[in-house]
Amino acid sequence: MKKAQMFILTMVFLVGLVFVIQQGLVNWFSYSMEFFTDVQKNDYYLLNNVKAMTEKTIENSQSCDEARESLNELRSFLQSHVFSGYFLEFRYRLNCAYWNNVPPNPNPLNVTIHITGENIDTSGNFFLYRF
Repeated sequence: MKKAQMFILTMVFLVGLVFVIQQGLVNWFSYSMEFFTDVQKNDYYLLNNVKAMTEKTIENSQSCDEARESLNELRSFLQSHVFSGYFLEFRYRLNCAYWNNVPPNPNPLNVTIHITGENIDTSGNFFLYRF
């Protein structure tokens, strides 16, 4: 009888121990994933948002000259708004000779976005077309 009681008591203890370890690992994993997600969200989403703004700017422009003015306004807007803890560099090269080109022809707009911050250094070079 004592062997059965000791077996049950040991199993309850082991199940409890496994549960506590599993909960600790789940909490640690969720904390570490949130940490990395926040770091990735900051630079990745900022880079993609600036790219999306640039795409919308060129898509909504009726002419190359209008696109140039709009891109200058976008650059001024991005430089005038301070992103806390970030430095954003936005450079573009617009070639009006390729304004109505579609892939695989030469693209009308080359955009370079460079974002630096405390723990990040992200950049992208995008070749955009007007669709």
